[in-house]
Amino acid sequence: MVDLFDIYDKVEQGLVETKHLDFRVHVLRTGIFRSPLGLRAWNFWKTTREKKFVDWFEQNIIDQKELEKLVNEMNEKDPKWKKEESIIFRIDD
Repeated sequence: MVDLFDIYDKVEQGLVETKHLDFRVHVLRTGIFRSPLGLRAWNFWKTTREKKFVDWFEQNIIDQKELEKLVNEMNEKDPKWKKEESIIFRIDD
């Protein structure tokens, strides 16, 4: 994730070509963030970034239909899982 943050910021600043970000997006789309572990990791990491990045990541990396399906499955298996997650808020929330 830190590598992705770094490349995203550098693309935004015009320091590197978009192809470097596109490659990382392609790799991340292979499914790690569609797993329960990936979802929990993203729930932690997204609190460290601005809303613009969070929106971009969720639109480009996480397929919303699959994510909703995964969350529903997680809720069915363990309705209390959200309560056990980190409760950290971004400044821009």
